[in-house]
Amino acid sequence: MGVEGSHALASGKEIEVLGVVARLRIQERFVSLQGEGTRVGTPSSFVRVSGCNLRCAWCDTPRSSWAPEGESLELAELVEWCATGPRDVVLTGGEPLLFEASAQLGQQLRAAGHFLTIETAGTVTQPGLEADLMSISPKLSHSTPWQRAPSLAPRHERDRLNLGVLASLMTGFEWQLKFVVRSASAIRSPPTSPRSRRCSTSSGSPTRIVIGCC
Repeated sequence: MGVEGSHALASGKEIEVLGVVARLRIQERFVSLQGEGTRVGTPSSFVRVSGCNLRCAWCDTPRSSWAPEGESLELAELVEWCATGPRDVVLTGGEPLLFEASAQLGQQLRAAGHFLTIETAGTVTQPGLEADLMSISPKLSHSTPWQRAPSLAPRHERDRLNLGVLASLMTGFEWQLKFVVRSASAIRSPPTSPRSRRCSTSSGSPTRIVIGCC
């Protein structure tokens, strides 16, 4: 099967059909320590949703994006599994916010007393979304797979940034930003805007911006 068949981006119709039922396709779930951001070192249950609207050239979880796989599970089963683990739960992907059921799962997890972090690229959102921390990873231009998948690259380039969604997530939730860069030389100091100053402690060290290298 060619790229268009096996790697085709999720369509709006597919998202709608998968999202209206109280199930999610889960690529993996595990317990570990949070490795980044404001919750670093916190024991957490990770639930990885399968399916993504982007195709980052360097994606480190291709089984939830380029070649999505996983088991369709009822939300009740996921809530029950999380109840046996740490208080912190990380809903990640893929892109969990493609699916309405992710919002339903978030509501149930928070009602059960969990601290919920949602990891997202910030290109889509859902009504009724709940989270204690929105971990947003806007995709920079080097993520576009011009060489890896030329037929998919234009759509990725078009969809990789949605400033309206980013603004709504950062206004509605506690947030942190994660940027994936090619080298340390690409790191620049945050611009001196009121919002960026909120990302720094009184000593000037960043508290809500995470930099990772691909």
